[in-house]
Amino acid sequence: MSGIKIGKQKASFGLNIQGRHIENFTLRTTPNDQLLNGAISYLPSLTRQNTYRLMARYNAPAQELGEDGIQGELDLKPRKGTQITLNGSFVRSLNANGFNNKSIELFHELYGEIVQTIGKKLKLKLGLQTVLYNQERYEIHPKYANVRTLTPFGEVLIKFPKSRSLRVEFQYLKTKQDQGSFANAMVEFYLKPNISFAVGDMANVQPHRYEDMGISNRVLHYPTFFAQYIAGNSVFNIAYIKQQRGVNCSGGICRVEPAFSGVRFTVSTNF
Repeated sequence: MSGIKIGKQKASFGLNIQGRHIENFTLRTTPNDQLLNGAISYLPSLTRQNTYRLMARYNAPAQELGEDGIQGELDLKPRKGTQITLNGSFVRSLNANGFNNKSIELFHELYGEIVQTIGKKLKLKLGLQTVLYNQERYEIHPKYANVRTLTPFGEVLIKFPKSRSLRVEFQYLKTKQDQGSFANAMVEFYLKPNISFAVGDMANVQPHRYEDMGISNRVLHYPTFFAQYIAGNSVFNIAYIKQQRGVNCSGGICRVEPAFSGVRFTVSTNF
């Protein structure tokens, strides 16, 4: 992070660029496993770790047999209370990989956001993400086209007295591929710094279906309700969740999960 003088304001900026080459780095419980199943050594994705539900819908799990990738992020603080983040990533397969000996584009993402703090009680965030996701390769669906998305998003955080706060987030993922376009909104209320409640819904507002999907071709809703309590280094979470079958990503970690509708209780702790 560096600082420069702009008029009476002191601005700062930071730049991070990283690249990666992977070739035949496979270690699994059995060679028959695919995607993230049976992995002994976990390779993190090179791409940005998105936390919003729709922003993380299409992620790029590391390809153990081979990939080349690059990511760059620029953080700008032109004045006090304003922060701008720009991020870009690109991942492709290696040349010699059994696909006509040609490199294939697997994933790219362009991301930008601006965060504005107004006084001590209000914070606003607005941004835009666009993604290309090679669904044929990542999910082994030979007849599926590459997914191209455009996702505007935003967040409002309002602070109240006695450590209470209200957070509202929203995203709209527009695409003509995979299952079509989705909208997602969530409202989270912090009663105390260690107690919070939230309600949200992800809706398949403009559905698109392939023949083998086995999903009703209509507007579908995936609601979420949860309560969270933090005690020291431990987090207790109880939630009602309805989720789709497939690759689900949270906090940059992706897992192949079955369709699920019901109550889930989780505990996480640090030692």
